[in-house]
Amino acid sequence: MGTLSELVSGAKGRAGMEKADTVSQEEWEKWTQEAHEALYEKLVTAWGSEHFARQRTITFTAGTEEYPAPSDLYTLLHVDYRDSSTGRRIPMKKWELQHEHRYINQDYYSSRPGYRLIEYTFHVRGNIQTGNQMVFWYVPLAPELAVAGDFYKKLQGWDEWIEIHVAQKALVKEGSTEEAMTLGADKGEVERRIDRMAGTKDTEPYEIVDDQGASEYYEYYHDWVY
Repeated sequence: MGTLSELVSGAKGRAGMEKADTVSQEEWEKWTQEAHEALYEKLVTAWGSEHFARQRTITFTAGTEEYPAPSDLYTLLHVDYRDSSTGRRIPMKKWELQHEHRYINQDYYSSRPGYRLIEYTFHVRGNIQTGNQMVFWYVPLAPELAVAGDFYKKLQGWDEWIEIHVAQKALVKEGSTEEAMTLGADKGEVERRIDRMAGTKDTEPYEIVDDQGASEYYEYYHDWVY
């Protein structure tokens, strides 16, 4: 289970509408895609963004201030600046639009590397050296349904939620509101299973660190206090 056709077929079966023409094939597929994306957001919320995180690296070229972000970027989690000569990494701070004049005027603050994500483009400022890198973690968009089957198999088969959700929409359109409400109990059970799984993927407690007060980062951070 997991491909678009399989999910649509499963939804039709749950609704008892395998041969009904009340809902067009286009609607079945549209609702399935929307449900797929909604389920992904539920799983990200329940299990935490870091569970789905990916890491990417951008290599800088001196004089270039704009770099494309990944096309599948959903939420940006953390950004580091990596010195390629030493391998040392420090947190890369987001610069504020109202402070861009400090970079344009090339004052003292302009020596500190910073980034800002505007739409799907990273805008970098500061003393950016060729060969140094931006290393960042992000949550990707929901995977394409064409490859979502393997994705949901890894997540305990949550595609059941998609089938129920789509079946409910089809039943409501057909006028079978009571049947749609009956399926709501099954849908609620799947959601409770998702909630019960929240926080169980990695039970190691987080370490709380004041990195802005740590001596390792002092030189980097103290000049950013405006």
